[in-house]
Amino acid sequence: MTHLLKTSIINVTAALMIGSLLSGCNAPDPSVGNATPAKQIPESKGVPVIDASDASLPIISINLPTEAEQKRNGECLLLATRDPDSNELHPVHGIYDRAEEHLTFTPSFPLLPNLNYEAVNLLTDRSTSYRWDLPTGDVPTLSISPTLDVLPANHLKFYLSFSEPMQQENPWEYCKLLNITTGEFVGRPFRHTELWNKSGNRLTLWFHPGRQKTGVNLNLEIGPILEPEHEYQLLIDKRWKSLAGTAIGKDTMINFQAGQSDHSQPDPESWDLVLPTAETTDPLTIQFNESLDHALLNNRALKLLIGNTPLSSHQEVWENGQGIYITPLKPWNSETYIIQINPRLEDLAGNSIERPFEVDLNDRNKNLSKAQEITFTIKSED
Repeated sequence: MTHLLKTSIINVTAALMIGSLLSGCNAPDPSVGNATPAKQIPESKGVPVIDASDASLPIISINLPTEAEQKRNGECLLLATRDPDSNELHPVHGIYDRAEEHLTFTPSFPLLPNLNYEAVNLLTDRSTSYRWDLPTGDVPTLSISPTLDVLPANHLKFYLSFSEPMQQENPWEYCKLLNITTGEFVGRPFRHTELWNKSGNRLTLWFHPGRQKTGVNLNLEIGPILEPEHEYQLLIDKRWKSLAGTAIGKDTMINFQAGQSDHSQPDPESWDLVLPTAETTDPLTIQFNESLDHALLNNRALKLLIGNTPLSSHQEVWENGQGIYITPLKPWNSETYIIQINPRLEDLAGNSIERPFEVDLNDRNKNLSKAQEITFTIKSED
């Protein structure tokens, strides 16, 4: 065993045992920018194979000898960066897959471009270098939703939308919540579950549901995250970098007040519809009378039909999810139409069409769903 690896393996084995249990997240498309992926490197005398078909998420693999059957995955293979001062290896978290004599490792998060990595076969002390290059990108811009002046005290999530794919690991270190009323930062307000979209440029930032739900352990022991009538500021740190390594460069903040908690489900029967006329492609306007989940609305939570036949349409969601325009691709007919509603569509406090966020145990088997369809009839100008 080489001197370099002797000094490193002991330090990383325990961390790898934990890292191998972690699940991965959706990865950004590595084709963004002018990435130069490494070619597949064949195994030779115990050197790890690197399949870099996806440059930012390469698959590392080795063949296992019979005597390695009882060894843990993390004792056989690792992907790591090396500290240039201490020479210590810092393992990358990822997912192992073992099939008989073949062991593979895939990072849980996209690897950073322009950084040197080492794939190490711990059984042979042989390693393979890996790096993928990406030119420095544009300065990322950030928009946050919702941006209402008043949010319910049991508000659940924000959407952080970036102009560039972002570095995904540990996003909470860049996010803080300040209670302006008390002058103190709220301790650990966010749920440490990373929900990135496929492109890696939008993060769902959750307040911890266990603190926002009345009467559960964290709510009783630590207290709710938001207090009614208190002023708050959500702060996103300027040091957060894009996948290409460019920082946002300026702090992004939104201020809001916590109102009263919202425990009522969205009710489609209370929505206001402004109907177009037949033989036009004017939009159908639906006002929800409250803010609904912006991302779900943009994921076609509402479908336009005649009978059982879906109709193609363009949908434009209002700011903060307070309404929607539905414009057909073909002119309206003098007929009755149906809007089919995804029962998972929810408001800012997590109350969905199907059920409220907080369900009384006595009602858990009761059908609490609101209407999942609304109908309207288009009339001609005559």
